Amino acid sequence: MAQKVVVEAMGALLGPYARRTREDVGRWLVEAEVPFSLAEAMRYCVEGGKGVRAALVQMSCEAAGGEIDETVRRAAVAVELIHAYSLVHDDLPGLDDDELRRGRATAHVRFGEAMAVSYTHLRAHETSLHLVCRLLLEK
Repeated sequence: MAQKVVVEAMGALLGPYARRTREDVGRWLVEAEVPFSLAEAMRYCVEGGKGVRAALVQMSCEAAGGEIDETVRRAAVAVELIHAYSLVHDDLPGLDDDELRRGRATAHVRFGEAMAVSYTHLRAHETSLHLVCRLLLEK
């Protein structure tokens, strides 16, 4: 019973931050020139997360007396993208060889190992690094 109360309290606390981050990811993740197959894989890989890390970025800003502006929201999205990339990498057959992540097929199961490695791992990593820089530096 106590565990359920804690889970509900955490959900209520993190929920607004997570919703904001999901909206921002949807807005900022994929650039127009990204090929459809890569865009599909990138969206798939970031869906379903709880947004805890992004919430911590935003809550840390507030705790330090700051306002959650676009720069902070971009930093939260960047942290979520780096986390999603690390999960895709960890799930690959050469590492943990997981078939499920967040109750869904992992990237290499859904898109094939070659796609997971070449697109989600290498190209999405490159794109994510570019996006992280763009998200943090542009307004």
